[in-house]
Amino acid sequence: LTLPSNLARSHLLDWLEDYLARQPGIRMELQVSDRVADLYQQPIDLAVRYGIPEDSSFVALPLAPDNRRVLCASPEYLTLRVSGDRSSDDGDTVRRWALRGQGIAYKSYLDIAQHLASGELVRLLPKVTGEPSPLMLLVINRRRLNPALRQLAGEMAAFCQGL
Repeated sequence: LTLPSNLARSHLLDWLEDYLARQPGIRMELQVSDRVADLYQQPIDLAVRYGIPEDSSFVALPLAPDNRRVLCASPEYLTLRVSGDRSSDDGDTVRRWALRGQGIAYKSYLDIAQHLASGELVRLLPKVTGEPSPLMLLVINRRRLNPALRQLAGEMAAFCQGL
């Protein structure tokens, strides 16, 4: 299973621990990274990704179909003159910089929902609807969707939609 880093650390790692405790026969190998894994070249059964897959041959199971990206920053940052000296390809790093008042982040709502609720981050331009960023679980083909993977997908979808 491969997961985006911020989503994994913010929500799914703890959820997966609970899931595995309920499923003692399941063995899981986990890859946490914001780099897109090549599902054809790497031994990966499932990939959680944001957005509609470009490869239409994938089976895409919606986990959070109404998820959107939002612009946000810490309240402290909003009193400063905007300038930037940082960029990263890791979503968790960008989230942490925003929390420290070191910039504005354009993140998936799922990645920052708890920080918006607590007031640690403030949503910018709240009347602007963000870019759609549905969370999907990808599989190369339906033959790989055995009963254990279908169960994992169903329970993960219920969890993500609850966020």
